[in-house]
Amino acid sequence: MHFFFTNGINDYTENECGSLSAEYLYFDEFVFVYIDLSVSSIVPFLIMFVCNILLIRVLRNAQRQRPSLMHEMFVQRANRFSVKMTKMLVVGTVYFIIATAPLCIYFIVDSYLLPGYEESDNVSAIARMDLIWTVCYLVALSNCCVNFYMYTAINDRFYKEFIAMLRCKPRLRRASVYTTRMSNSTRRRSETSQGIELSLSEEEP
Repeated sequence: MHFFFTNGINDYTENECGSLSAEYLYFDEFVFVYIDLSVSSIVPFLIMFVCNILLIRVLRNAQRQRPSLMHEMFVQRANRFSVKMTKMLVVGTVYFIIATAPLCIYFIVDSYLLPGYEESDNVSAIARMDLIWTVCYLVALSNCCVNFYMYTAINDRFYKEFIAMLRCKPRLRRASVYTTRMSNSTRRRSETSQGIELSLSEEEP
């Protein structure tokens, strides 16, 4: 947001879009990069880390209480789901810091090294910095889509629903609910008709 106020075109920028003064340039190059590292990577990671620890504790407590509340077959299935959910939370949190931190750290290193490379006209070093920036940028963008692959790999229900959607088939959960409702409705009609027949037979002389 600060770029709207600290960047623009004037005599200091020599008709190019950049920092409007030397003070703004120092802020952009040596202050904001640390703010960006904190806001874009470290603080979200800490929030995710704490929240995931709380979620994992809830899953572990529920796992210990299941044997007294559920049948053994359902307990094993629920425990497997808890393990998969725990793995997904841990992998998602670790990958977030791995994906976002390198780009933020690159901007910090770039602020100190790039001016020297430009002054000495070190073309190869500048090319290496550009290559590192490209790799870090792509890794950071991958964080936006990695959750989809984690859900597909870990959550069987999500995978089945996704495949059913691609094949233009009705949702599995909705179909199962509809089938259950139909079977329950059929069972009730059968019981009702049997009750009516029994009552009619009792009324006959």
